[in-house]
Amino acid sequence: MHIEKAVAEFRLWMMTQKRASRNTVDSYMNDLKQLVLYFSNKSLHDLSYFNKFFFSTYLTFLKRDIQLSNRSIARKIAAIRCFLLFVNEYLGESFDLDFLVAPKQAHTIPQVVSQENLQKLREFLEGDVTKEGRRGRLFFYLLYGVGMRVSELAQLTLSDVFKDQFIVKLKGKGAKERLVPITFNLMHIIDDYLENTRPLFLHFKKGVLDSEFLFPVIFKSKVQHVNRQTVWAFLSRLGKMFDLKLAPHKLRHSMATHLLYNGADLRSLQVILGHEHLTTTQIYTHVDKKQLRETYNKKHLRR
Repeated sequence: MHIEKAVAEFRLWMMTQKRASRNTVDSYMNDLKQLVLYFSNKSLHDLSYFNKFFFSTYLTFLKRDIQLSNRSIARKIAAIRCFLLFVNEYLGESFDLDFLVAPKQAHTIPQVVSQENLQKLREFLEGDVTKEGRRGRLFFYLLYGVGMRVSELAQLTLSDVFKDQFIVKLKGKGAKERLVPITFNLMHIIDDYLENTRPLFLHFKKGVLDSEFLFPVIFKSKVQHVNRQTVWAFLSRLGKMFDLKLAPHKLRHSMATHLLYNGADLRSLQVILGHEHLTTTQIYTHVDKKQLRETYNKKHLRR
């Protein structure tokens, strides 16, 4: 079986049968593209060449030649496993998957932005009166104030914001929806954006377009929602002004850590973040303990 044809079949299945999100499909395809390219560089095209020895050489290539981290390699192996499971079940093959073992990963503690630096960022954003700055201010407050993922932010619609209940509806991984509370101050920022900033992004040379997206952009005379790269780029530029590495997920990590530090329980935090398993949320307890240790060492009375 030709590997490119099998990958194309897998992509179609992901989209139509599994109904995976576009981001998930793109992520799997990017990882499998690396495998297809490796096949091609070896002048191979038939998937039947994929065996334990081939996998071993591919693993060495990922580690030594392009020097991927164990985390990145583990993600690629997960994509291959899912792909081969599909091939076995739907395309009538019988690949052995037992040797698809991912390398061990170091347990990394999420990086967070300090309260002091967050205050500096807020003060700067309050003074930025450009339309990109006003929109970026809402990016910042939704990512940190609500703890949403960047993909959840980009796809927000007007109907996802329940003004009278101070709630926002998020569409998370696996198309799962959750309701998250927002503060009065954040709702005020949303109202200000809707009234004074959002209309500026709908102005077109032929008039004013209409859109249901909270963050609309006009591309080739059509309205679509803002993409993740735009949010990343805004935060990256903002962070550089303060010598910070700023990214959407770092703000999400910061929100979770600060909530936990201020007394939130893990179960509530799990619901807010949209984690399927509590063990995923528990990583923030390590950050909290680290902060407690630093506070103890700095503040505790010494003889």
